[in-house]
Amino acid sequence: MKVKVAFADPIKVISFASILWLVYVLVLTIISQSFSDPRRANNEIIFYLMLGGVALACLGLSLWPWIQRRLGRFFIPIMIFIITALPILAAWITMILPETNLMILDSEGLVLRILPFLLVGFLLVAWQYRWPYMLLIVWG
Repeated sequence: MKVKVAFADPIKVISFASILWLVYVLVLTIISQSFSDPRRANNEIIFYLMLGGVALACLGLSLWPWIQRRLGRFFIPIMIFIITALPILAAWITMILPETNLMILDSEGLVLRILPFLLVGFLLVAWQYRWPYMLLIVWG
């Protein structure tokens, strides 16, 4: 028996996840500014601002019905792209900034910080599409 998923359900997940991401990024920023080396504070702030920007963009798009109607069935794939690609791009930009050879900004640390974004993107792909598309996202 096939169960039909309403279009609004993934949008609600994106809205809720975006709010959680904003809190997550705020907490990471507070922790890093409180306990980290002041020499690396600028690069961390830039990285957290980029992640916060992605979260705000996702929240704004998920609360904007006009753009959802305008994009129609392309809205969810575009959101999945934003959720997965932009945090990776933010991590890459942070890695190429000068003086990012500091401990918290290594590749493993950056991947751990963007993991919540990637997991929601994977969840949306698994929820909305068939198994081969999930493999495409994981291997891509």
